[in-house]
Amino acid sequence: MITNPGTLTRRVDIYGTAQGDEGGFDYAGRVLLFRGIAAAIQPIRGQELYEMGATREDQPLKIVIRYRKNVTEDMEVHYQGHVYDIQSVVDPLMEHESLELYCTERKRGSGDGDV
Repeated sequence: MITNPGTLTRRVDIYGTAQGDEGGFDYAGRVLLFRGIAAAIQPIRGQELYEMGATREDQPLKIVIRYRKNVTEDMEVHYQGHVYDIQSVVDPLMEHESLELYCTERKRGSGDGDV
């Protein structure tokens, strides 16, 4: 829930997977879905960290954005050269006002290599 929109001081990009058929060949690739979204980025601490079952090595974050349809766990968030895999998407109080994206940072050398 966004009580003060002035806290959305960061700009993030959200990427998803697109599938298609080109020249008789199927392909799947990462595409930019949302560019320059205003966001608040907060470390997860205490009870949230315990409930998520994360360890200190995971470096989990909570990224708060305005509500958008079709944001899912198979997407990734890019911010200043860092790539975060979305672990869960929460719509607080089901008000469709904001989304809380619980993420972990992708380590260099793991994943698709498109950092």
